[in-house]
Amino acid sequence: MDPDTWDWENAEEGGPSPDPHLIFQVRLSGDDITHIERAAIAKQMNVGAFLRYAGLRCAVHGASK
Repeated sequence: MDPDTWDWENAEEGGPSPDPHLIFQVRLSGDDITHIERAAIAKQMNVGAFLRYAGLRCAVHGASK
């Protein structure tokens, strides 16, 4: 983003998003995805939901140390 190209005369102000989120791309090896998929199935989750669950679980436990 280049501020020199912005239309400062007709700027629009926006509020915060009511549903902020990010989407990440993560490269996984075949072995990694096999292990992750098996763990997701064991938890009756799809891989995306499991990655979110596992990431949050690690973040919470890591923050408590």
